[in-house]
Amino acid sequence: MTYCFAFLLGVVCTAALVVLPGAAEPEHQPGELDTQIVPIASGLAMVLSITDHDAKRMYLYELPTKKEGKVVLRGNVDLSATGQEQLPAELDFAD
Repeated sequence: MTYCFAFLLGVVCTAALVVLPGAAEPEHQPGELDTQIVPIASGLAMVLSITDHDAKRMYLYELPTKKEGKVVLRGNVDLSATGQEQLPAELDFAD
């Protein structure tokens, strides 16, 4: 349970660090996506962050820890609220 909480906290904090600097960036081309791989808990887990500028959403995927496995969608953050005190998010890191 503690690992899941630490993982979730790491993802949310990382999402804030990825989103906030991007708030002042110039407009993106239609269909443009930004990607970033973020290590969580000293590399125990890896999260792939994909920002869809058209939908104003950041999607968070958990990368497999082994050579083979599935990339699993774990949540998304609504970027249309960037600049407000809180960003709406749907996260599922229960597994």
